[in-house]
Amino acid sequence: MPILETRGLTKRFGGLVAVNGVDLSVEQGEIFAMIGPNGAGKTTVFNLVAGLYKPTSGQILFNGKSVYPVREFWRNYLPPLAGYYTVADAVRRRLGLGPMPLGLRPHAVTALGIARTFQNIRLFSYMTALENVMVGEHPRMHAKVWDSLLRTPFARREERKVRDRARELLRFVGLERHQDQYARNLPYGFQRRLEIARALGTQPKLLMLDEPAAGFNPQEKNELMQLIQDIRGQGITVFLIEHDMKVVMEVSERIVVLDYGEKIAEGPPQKVRTDPRVIEAYLGKSA
Repeated sequence: MPILETRGLTKRFGGLVAVNGVDLSVEQGEIFAMIGPNGAGKTTVFNLVAGLYKPTSGQILFNGKSVYPVREFWRNYLPPLAGYYTVADAVRRRLGLGPMPLGLRPHAVTALGIARTFQNIRLFSYMTALENVMVGEHPRMHAKVWDSLLRTPFARREERKVRDRARELLRFVGLERHQDQYARNLPYGFQRRLEIARALGTQPKLLMLDEPAAGFNPQEKNELMQLIQDIRGQGITVFLIEHDMKVVMEVSERIVVLDYGEKIAEGPPQKVRTDPRVIEAYLGKSA
């Protein structure tokens, strides 16, 4: 069973179709890449999977279960309300808005086991590297508000465990010596690594990396490729968007190509790099 699957995934912003009927299947334990020209819809797919956007239509399945089960819940278990949502869906479709945008919120998607980084780095600038990673571990913490307020033994034990785990992740990404520095004071490449460490703090089954090699020099790119392999070695599936073709071709096992929101090619790197539609999308068509 694929760990992540999309079926007919579509996202419209008014009259703009950003993603159009995309079918994807990411297998457990693989390194899967999505490429395409700027504006092809790659980050929109990430935002849909992560719960930041709601699909206009289509399905997203994680470990065989829908990431957007709320609509099915209303219809299957609350018949009196099912009619309301059915009518609302019909009205929205008539207006070109698609079905009711119900589904899991981003924090609930994270709790399922899906973590991501961002194309533009999003760290807590005035928190230390260690604190940033500790924030990432929040979805897996069990202490209640009163435990924290009263500083119960359970809360103190859990905080020590979270801190130790954060140090371990910083060591994993090569930032252990910088754990007490503010995130804003770290070099750009280190900030990229810190964002990956924070995502790993959520204990994901699927890690989505949005252009992780952006702005890297050749040495940093080689180190990143090794880090991605190490992450996969821990049993985590990696799904990445990347413009650097060297990184994509060397680290990925399968690649999907988007152009104008539609899938135009899929397969191993050797097949994709010679596909005429992919060449045309990147280089244009000769006159």
